Amino acid sequence: MFLARNTPAFVISYLVLMIPTYILPYFGSNSSLVNALSVSQGMGMLPQWWMHIWFLVMLTLLVWLRGSVIDKAYLPVFPVIAAIFDMTPGLSMIPMIPTVMHLVGIILGAMGVVVLATEEAAVNRELLLGRKAKIVAGIATLLAIGGSTLFVTTLTSGHHKPSATVAEKLVKPAIAQAPVKVEEVKPQATPEELAAETPAAAPAMPATPSHKHHNVAHDSVSTTTRSAKSEKQSVRYLNLND
Repeated sequence: MFLARNTPAFVISYLVLMIPTYILPYFGSNSSLVNALSVSQGMGMLPQWWMHIWFLVMLTLLVWLRGSVIDKAYLPVFPVIAAIFDMTPGLSMIPMIPTVMHLVGIILGAMGVVVLATEEAAVNRELLLGRKAKIVAGIATLLAIGGSTLFVTTLTSGHHKPSATVAEKLVKPAIAQAPVKVEEVKPQATPEELAAETPAAAPAMPATPSHKHHNVAHDSVSTTTRSAKSEKQSVRYLNLND
């Protein structure tokens, strides 16, 4: 409870726990794509993600304890809002909101007046809150160590096989259900079979006289006919009475 009661210790502790939440995103701690890919491969969240969550939980516990000793029970709301905007996909793209929430939590926590626990009931209450905070911190630490160990063990294991992608899961059943057309493969014919299948040559047709020969014969016949006619016309008959 010393960190919660002492104002300088509270501010310094808050800043120390807050700085890693700005460094870890550069290593993919709040990347939804990288973490989704890691989960799909059976490796769980990245170790950077677990570390980021651990620091945010510690910040919330610190502010919760500080709010209990200065009578500001609403104080943990600010680191919780910062954590939501820091780790939620889509909201993490909005700048400055986590920073503003952290600054408000630090300022309000530093401005509060510490209530001295003089009564026995108040002392017991602070002790109970301290034990609860230690339990929550221990659970968060075990989860972070377990998640990081799972990732490293699965990554380095030689028996790890990447699971099928969504595209493979959709394509493989379609290929299995699609009908396969089997074409009959005909054996290649031998030279003897090709020779037997070749049709016999047709008998040669008699050559027909060409058009030129036909014209010559026609011209010769016409010439003979004209000669006979001219000879017939040249015959003269003699009259014996002359």
